[in-house]
Amino acid sequence: MTWIDGVLAVPTIGISINMPLSIVLNLNHHLSKFFDNIAAKHKKWKVNQKKESACEINADDYTYKIARNRMSIGFNYQVEEEKLPGAFPVVTFPDVQMYSDLIASTEAEFMELLTIFDGIKGIDLNFIGIVATIELDHDNLPPGVSRLMTHLSKPWGTDLSEFQVRLTARIHEGEGFFERCHHHVEYNEDKKEAGFKLVLDWQRVYNEPSSLSSNSFRTKFRECLDRALGYFEKIGEGDLIYE
Repeated sequence: MTWIDGVLAVPTIGISINMPLSIVLNLNHHLSKFFDNIAAKHKKWKVNQKKESACEINADDYTYKIARNRMSIGFNYQVEEEKLPGAFPVVTFPDVQMYSDLIASTEAEFMELLTIFDGIKGIDLNFIGIVATIELDHDNLPPGVSRLMTHLSKPWGTDLSEFQVRLTARIHEGEGFFERCHHHVEYNEDKKEAGFKLVLDWQRVYNEPSSLSSNSFRTKFRECLDRALGYFEKIGEGDLIYE
């Protein structure tokens, strides 16, 4: 088990795309079958129509965002609250699942979404993104995250009591693509109950757009997932260069 499976972490999968206007204008038509599938397998769901070219679907623990230039599916734990007459509500907390299990189920949801567009020509893929949103205890950080914070605080020679840091690094050059990761780290000593937040937004950006289909995407995504998880492991274990 990797370190990320032992902490509270949730995934998001996203892609950047180019979608022709002719498809955008009929987006709801193309998504109608997907809406039916959502309604059939989720207890609670709601479609928020942002505009003709974008919509957001909240269904149980998943949030689907579909727009002309992007698509994403993210997982978020939902706390259930049952109201009782003359008494305090009964709150039910979900069981915490491992990140590796959640990313697998989110991938399955994403593949189902992409099959809606199979056979429709003209949609191009620009990049694939895999995100880990991680909630940590500041007093019990993974060794790599602790080393990163020590490194960032070196100019002052003491621990930082509050920070909100965003760092983007280009981490790999490949044939026809490059990989980067956006890092967001947030903590406030005066609000310890909020915890220590770490967001790792890994992306593979293609030099040239390629035609999008569920079959071609599956192969690309599996390769990307291996790369992203490998990088997340480096962050947690402290395998970066800190000197």
